Amino acid sequence: MLLYNDSTNYVFNHIKFNLKNKKIYFHLPYLRKTWELIIFFKKYSLVSTYTLIKNKKSNKNNKINKIFIKIYLSYYRNLSTTSNFKMLSTITKTFYISYRSLKILNLRTGCGLYLISTSYGLMFHTQAIEKHLGGFVVAFFWA
Repeated sequence: MLLYNDSTNYVFNHIKFNLKNKKIYFHLPYLRKTWELIIFFKKYSLVSTYTLIKNKKSNKNNKINKIFIKIYLSYYRNLSTTSNFKMLSTITKTFYISYRSLKILNLRTGCGLYLISTSYGLMFHTQAIEKHLGGFVVAFFWA
């Protein structure tokens, strides 16, 4: 089971910070889990677009090649589409939810979506219910 708590918190904190400062885009260093999260967020329109940027810096003795992800935030008529979310799991606290509990939670959630880390990767709680899976609750999105 893949836990995305540390990298998810890292990405979400950057998104929150840049939304509060009304930035259009920001950069994150390339990490495999961060890249997978950004692809997931793009799939569900939580992020507008993203690109990979290779930053070349040369010192006297060696050349340093770093790869960054340039992330463009989603806006609709000057309102951000990703501003309403809360991280539920942290590095020290994780919440496991079973399939049966997800079915009950789905009835009471309303417009909200729970981001679940399952054995099949990250997915929203509605997809986990369709696949009869439980997992670790990572975040909550609401309208």
